[in-house]
Amino acid sequence: MSEGRLRAAIIGTGRIGSALERDPLRTKPHTHAGWYVSHPHILLSGGADTNPDRLAAFGADWGLPPDRLFAAYPDLLATVQPDLVSICAYAPERVAMARAALQAGARGLWLEKAVATSVASAHDLRAAAVAAGASVVVNHPRAQDPQYRAVRRIIEDGTLGPLESIHVVFSGHLIHTGTHAWEVLDSWCGPWTEVRTWPDTGPMAGASSGSRPHADAAAGSDGAVSAANSTTATDIGGRVHIRFGSGVDAFVSGGRKSYFIFQFDLIFAHGRVRLGNDVNQVLVTGPNPL
Repeated sequence: MSEGRLRAAIIGTGRIGSALERDPLRTKPHTHAGWYVSHPHILLSGGADTNPDRLAAFGADWGLPPDRLFAAYPDLLATVQPDLVSICAYAPERVAMARAALQAGARGLWLEKAVATSVASAHDLRAAAVAAGASVVVNHPRAQDPQYRAVRRIIEDGTLGPLESIHVVFSGHLIHTGTHAWEVLDSWCGPWTEVRTWPDTGPMAGASSGSRPHADAAAGSDGAVSAANSTTATDIGGRVHIRFGSGVDAFVSGGRKSYFIFQFDLIFAHGRVRLGNDVNQVLVTGPNPL
């Protein structure tokens, strides 16, 4: 440790790593760097990024000298020897980066989603972290958000009657953005029993279906993602139907769009809930005005 504080380093200094801290519409702190700097027992000690402009902006924003900024993450790990490592690079590289951080002596990993591009590699990473005695946190914030927790209570206490189905729409692909949806659905609905996917492109183009046991969401990769993308790291859009053990059906549509949307529409027997980045509504039945 330096000056009695834990040394923290960030691999991937883009939006969630650092840059979103400059967005005036975001709550603060909002990024990995912002949270580290705000904590009295943590010292932000370096960053790595293959994009020189992002890396330079990161150094300027947080007052880091050039000798603490690295184009290659192995150089960052060897020089800084961080106690804590945030990994905010793309999912196909995340497991290798996390393993390298553990081998370099990191005691804690703060990982962006999705942790991996398959359930098996996520399980392997968890085993490596356990063997190293390191703590791991995956940045899945929605299930702990008060609004999303309130929806879970509505489901559990039957305020609006039985939950029948959930319709999910988002801009983005099934791993990078979809992992937020899988994590929320897991929190609300529990284990799933069947997943059917219709990918937009890729080696699994066309309709596919299958029944699989519930994947361990704590491992950081949900089964719905694995069913759509188990053999390739290429991220794609598509449609997904998930049948949960509770009898709830979820219908998911994700892919590139010319606008941003991330919404859940929950259909209950006696009402409806719409929740997302730009909507928060509870709709209940009332007297017929006619």
